[in-house]
Amino acid sequence: MCGIIGIVNQAPRHQAAPDLYVGLINMQHRGKQGAGIVTYDGRRYYAEKGPGELAQAFIIPSSYEARQKLAQLLASQGNEEQWTHILPPPSVSSMLGNSGIGHTRYGTAGISSHLNLQPIEGSFHGEPFFLAHNGNLVNAKRLRQTARLSDGFSDTVVITTILSQSQERNFEQALLGLIRDLEGAFNFMVLYRGFVYAARDRFGFHPLTIGRREHADGIDNIVASETCALDVLRASRVREVKPGEIVRLEPNGHITTMHFTQDTNIKLDIFEFIYFLRPDSQWYGVEAGQARYQMGRQLALEHPLDVDTIIPIADSGNEAALGYWEGLALRGSRAIFRPWGLFRPHFVSRTFIEPVQSQREQYLRLKFNPRQSQLYNRHVAVVDDSIVRGNTIAATLRLLKEAGVASVSMVVSSPPYRYPDFYGIDTYRIQNELLAQSLNGNTQSVAKSIARRFGLRKLGYLSLVATLKSVSQLSDGWLKSKDFYTGPFTGQYPAGLGDFAT
Repeated sequence: MCGIIGIVNQAPRHQAAPDLYVGLINMQHRGKQGAGIVTYDGRRYYAEKGPGELAQAFIIPSSYEARQKLAQLLASQGNEEQWTHILPPPSVSSMLGNSGIGHTRYGTAGISSHLNLQPIEGSFHGEPFFLAHNGNLVNAKRLRQTARLSDGFSDTVVITTILSQSQERNFEQALLGLIRDLEGAFNFMVLYRGFVYAARDRFGFHPLTIGRREHADGIDNIVASETCALDVLRASRVREVKPGEIVRLEPNGHITTMHFTQDTNIKLDIFEFIYFLRPDSQWYGVEAGQARYQMGRQLALEHPLDVDTIIPIADSGNEAALGYWEGLALRGSRAIFRPWGLFRPHFVSRTFIEPVQSQREQYLRLKFNPRQSQLYNRHVAVVDDSIVRGNTIAATLRLLKEAGVASVSMVVSSPPYRYPDFYGIDTYRIQNELLAQSLNGNTQSVAKSIARRFGLRKLGYLSLVATLKSVSQLSDGWLKSKDFYTGPFTGQYPAGLGDFAT
């Protein structure tokens, strides 16, 4: 579930790299294994990428010119205590060109290595291009055989290789041919000759939004995984890239479109609204934070617990917890809402996207600190977005018991996570660890089993109907229940299982 962004500024003197960097910072929550930026100035490409979060990925420049500029900066300062805080860092500010693409990686395929950091470079009949990808292909095994690559390479390396091997004489025809051969979930950015191509799979599983920024020097067109990146760049939202569509951002300020298929069937990944989207991002006009708030209000209707304190699992549980508290208050509850009762210092980012299990468990202990002054001897309801492995709930309960709570109940703003996800979050790799999958029975019996296992007084899951309603009711009737991908809750996979079919 990576974050991607592409920009073409109409004015040649408007450099794309700083905006790409700022856009990626605002999508850091979509991946922290690595990041990369590539720009084009009409003559050559400039590429910088590295492992880790944005603050680390661009510290050491890749190019000789950027390293020289960094050396000059350090020499002028006399010490290095300030240079790591410069935004954008010297490696990025040295990148020329008014067009470019950027990527922040959450690896769902391939090993974590520099070879899989994106954007990936390819060559079409001797001319360079760069490609960045968000999603997960379910026919990657066959594609790897076509590209003659081993399993260690990511989907993006594979498809970049296939595009490089195309016998088509026209780049756009080669791109269309490639995309028609892909199965699963994908959003693409391709940088070629100063044009940025953005494509979205025929189901539209994940968000990809077009933005536009007008100024005295012309028009800047931007495409990004989340609207929060457009907002911070002061770009107005134009529309979503349509399922089955490729848009081309041009240096003259125009946008042209083409379709690689007419066989489209919109299936928005509901987990984007539950967890992945930043709360201030919008998708099809629905703000993720407001959708989570409505999920909390629905939880109050389905699971009105008798507690005296309500706390969220920050950050993705914040809005649902507020909605739950306000919903209970309407029913006469006198519970207190303590949004920072389980304090989260933000030097530890999202632990769910941490690729190593032992590190996830260690970071969870660093991630939260219970405030005993607010929780001691209280009957607490914890609100979280989901239970996948059970790591967060186990660690949280230990912390709360150490803080002296009288009892802990829990409500979850989504249904039981019973099935692996093959189209985004890579839970197909850990399907044996999915907590609800190992338990038989309906939602109520699963909740009782998990409550007993962890020592919860009560546990309640939001029904699938209410989860989908929380989003669709905010879309002015445009979105229906049938328009969502719900695989982790239902085991239904509209794009098929491909290589993963048994």
